[in-house]
Amino acid sequence: SLMSGTIRSNLLLASPSASEEMIRWALHTAVSDFVYDLPDGLDTICGESGSGLSEGQCQRIAIARALLRPGGVLLLDEATSSLDPQTEAALMDNLRVMVRNASDSPDGRSGVTVIFVSHREAVISGADRVLRFS
Repeated sequence: SLMSGTIRSNLLLASPSASEEMIRWALHTAVSDFVYDLPDGLDTICGESGSGLSEGQCQRIAIARALLRPGGVLLLDEATSSLDPQTEAALMDNLRVMVRNASDSPDGRSGVTVIFVSHREAVISGADRVLRFS
């Protein structure tokens, strides 16, 4: 979830020294380019839990924030639950590209592993490996 403050301040919680290039990359990967269409862009103020934005928009900004956090593992729990099918598909495509081309990211990271916890077929069907728990 998002904290009260600007979109930029929410993103920088993950990596306070993230460059504009890294922020743009993370937002694009998380299908959050809509941020740049908002009147105040990254400086748009969102209330506690992202009030003023849709649940899906908040979810995508939170994913962008997670992408900015350094590390080799990204754990996403029901991260697409508020996304429409087209946005979900675009996000999944972008994450697959990110994993395959991790060294192309602005910070040059490599070896990123994405773990999804999900009940949604679109997420499961795109996975390299699926573990089912009952």
